[in-house]
Amino acid sequence: MPTEEGTGSQGAIDTKGLKQEHIPTVKSGEGHSVSFDIDGLPDEIYVGDLVSMVVFGECSSGCDLRGDAIQVFDQLTGEELASSTFTGQEDALAFTDGMLLTMPDVAGDYQYRIHYEPAPLPPPDDGGPAFPNPHHSRDLLLVITVKKHHVTLSTWGLTSPVYVNERVEVCVGASCSDECALAGCRVEVYDAGNELVGSGVLEPPQDPRPKLWWTKIEAVSPSEAKLHRWEARFVSAQDMETPHEATAHKFSFVARVRPERQFVLTAIDEKTGKPQRSARVEIKPTDGGKAQFATTGADGRASIGCAKGKYDIKVTSPSRKNFTESIDLTESDAEVEVHLQPTSSTDEKIPMKVISGAGAAPAAEPEAGAGTASEGEDKQ
Repeated sequence: MPTEEGTGSQGAIDTKGLKQEHIPTVKSGEGHSVSFDIDGLPDEIYVGDLVSMVVFGECSSGCDLRGDAIQVFDQLTGEELASSTFTGQEDALAFTDGMLLTMPDVAGDYQYRIHYEPAPLPPPDDGGPAFPNPHHSRDLLLVITVKKHHVTLSTWGLTSPVYVNERVEVCVGASCSDECALAGCRVEVYDAGNELVGSGVLEPPQDPRPKLWWTKIEAVSPSEAKLHRWEARFVSAQDMETPHEATAHKFSFVARVRPERQFVLTAIDEKTGKPQRSARVEIKPTDGGKAQFATTGADGRASIGCAKGKYDIKVTSPSRKNFTESIDLTESDAEVEVHLQPTSSTDEKIPMKVISGAGAAPAAEPEAGAGTASEGEDKQ
C-alpha cells in the first residue's frame, strides 16, 4: 500500500477484513470460543504518537480470563513492544491495563501481532495434573496507518485503584507530529455522558517524555462501580502560527467501592524457602457469595480488598499442594504468611502465620471430594 512519501511502509500488506480499532476475530473448534476487541486507539494516528491500547476478551462460555497474557509484537522485526494480562473482568468482559505504544516517526502502514496466551490452570484438589485450558493461544494481526502532522493525546498516571465518588488524577499529554510548541493549549476531560469533569493547560515537556506537552487534571470519580470510558480532548491552540485540529483520546478504568478490609497474603515455597511467584489466591465468604482472586508477585505477596466478614482462603500453585484455611476479617485487616509444600510431601500442613490483624477463624468444613469443584469456585 503506498504511503504519502513512500518510505514508511513495512512492505506489501493485505488489509482485507482488518479494521483499525475493531478486530472481530473468533477462535472456534476444540475448547471454548474467545473473541477479542481493542479500545484506546484514536481514529487517526500520526507519526511519533504515544497511544494507550486496551485489549478486551470474552469467552462464549463466560469463563474468567483474568491472568491470561497479552503481548504486542512488531510483525516485521518480531520485537516485543508491550505486554499485559487481563487484570479485570466485568461480567463476561475481561480487559487489560493500558499498553503504551510509540508509533514510528515515518508515515506508512505498520503491522502489529497481538499474541494471546492462556494461563495454565491450577492442579485439581487431589494433586493430579492440571486439566488442559479450554482456551487456546491466538495471534491477531493489527494494521495501523500512521499519518502526518496532527496533535494527538495520551493518558497515564491515573489514580489506582479508582474508588467511587473520590478525587482522582490523570496526566494528559499532547504531541504534534511536527513538534510544534503546545504550551498554553487547553485540554478537557469528559465522561461518557459528554459532561466536563476536569481541565488543564499544557506545560513544557519533561523527562522521560521529552516531546510530550502535558498537564495533570483532577476530577471526581463516577458514583457507579463499573467500567467507565472517559475522553480527553485537545480544544484550543491560542497564539499558534499553525492551526491545529481538535483531537481526542479515550481511556478506560474501573471504579470500585472502597473495600472495608484489606487482606494481604505472602506465599513461601517450603522447598526453597523463597517467595512463591504466580500463586493464585482465592478468598470466598464463608457464608456464601462471590469469590475474589489475586496472583502473587515476585515478592510472593498478593493483596485483596473485601468487605467485613469471615472468609475461606485457598492458595494454588503448580507442583504444590493446595493450601486452605479460614480467617475472620470482621474486626480488622489482616496480613498472613502461608507455606506451600510440594505435592510429593507427606508432611502435615504448615499452619498459616498471622503477621498482623485478625486471627485465623475456626477451621472450615472439609472440601468436596477429590476432583470436585466446590460451589462458586471459578471454572473454566
